[in-house]
Amino acid sequence: MFVLPEYDENSSTHFSHTLDLIDEIGKHVDVLLFIEYGKGSPVLKNVKRVYRQRFTFPVLSFAERFLCFLWFRIRGFKNFYVHYSYWSGIIGGLIYRGTGGRFYYWHCEAYQSYGSDRRWFDFRWKFFDDLPLKFCLMLCSFLVTGTKSMADFYTKVFHVSPGKIKILPNSINLDRFDVGNIKKVRNQIVFVHWLAPRKGADLLPEIISQCLRTNADLSFVIIGDGPLFGSLKNELGDNPHVKMTGALSNRDVQKHIAESELLIMPSRQEGFPRVILEAMALGTAFVSTDVGGVRDIVPADCNPVEPRDVDGFVKEMIKVISDSNLRDNLIKSSSQKVKEFSHVEVAKIFVSLI
Repeated sequence: MFVLPEYDENSSTHFSHTLDLIDEIGKHVDVLLFIEYGKGSPVLKNVKRVYRQRFTFPVLSFAERFLCFLWFRIRGFKNFYVHYSYWSGIIGGLIYRGTGGRFYYWHCEAYQSYGSDRRWFDFRWKFFDDLPLKFCLMLCSFLVTGTKSMADFYTKVFHVSPGKIKILPNSINLDRFDVGNIKKVRNQIVFVHWLAPRKGADLLPEIISQCLRTNADLSFVIIGDGPLFGSLKNELGDNPHVKMTGALSNRDVQKHIAESELLIMPSRQEGFPRVILEAMALGTAFVSTDVGGVRDIVPADCNPVEPRDVDGFVKEMIKVISDSNLRDNLIKSSSQKVKEFSHVEVAKIFVSLI
């Protein structure tokens, strides 16, 4: 049984790639897909049973999950796999662990300094994030995360036993990416993420300002929504070199990445950023900070920059955007590296760890 937090074919999230992985897994094992919140139901070739939750009101939602998970366990599903969701993990984990089943919990987020920025009276964070996450990590039969670096992070920060951790990379369906008819927009640079400090969105004005002082022909596309959208719009909205789109569907995001010469990810916090995989698959060079499992997934000739080092980040951006040979080499090595993360290859790893 596989629990997915949400489904929406027009979503800006990367869950569409996870669905492709689930469908590929369905070629090898019997899968029941449970979707917590969804608009419509996905059409999958190899997964015949898809259950979309009916209730969204918390009490009714929890009751529905409890009854469904219990019923599916009675019907013989032994392995319970949850993608990120705390509450499904707690509800289903208690049922499956209590009845001899196995609870696999996927989580992949390297918090910069977990909990250090919280006050003791921040009860909302404590009861809706901190404690549920720690309970899932304690309750699960296995924690599943994206890279070896991330496994080390969970051992160091949350004291998860190394023997309890399994590695499953994020996946990408390479068949979705056809860039044959998309032409590059010269000097276009794209940022795609949640507009929040942990994604480095607050650094964008300074990054853009420094870049334009070096090369006034550059243009920037900022894709995403978030708490900093309004302030960034006020600061950058009148800049003719900057376009802010808000949140877009994943299909439209891919188009903007494909037509850009460079994707940037100045994040302070990541786990396994799938946007990097998308850039690699779409033939777009990228500059990223050295966070989470980034070094584990990028080719050897990529040069991640320390978080918060705006000067170093801009220097790397200018180097890549100005040197077409360097860009071409990065694209070539990335196109080979990304094959390791195809949904076909990752599905094989999934089946081997269940």
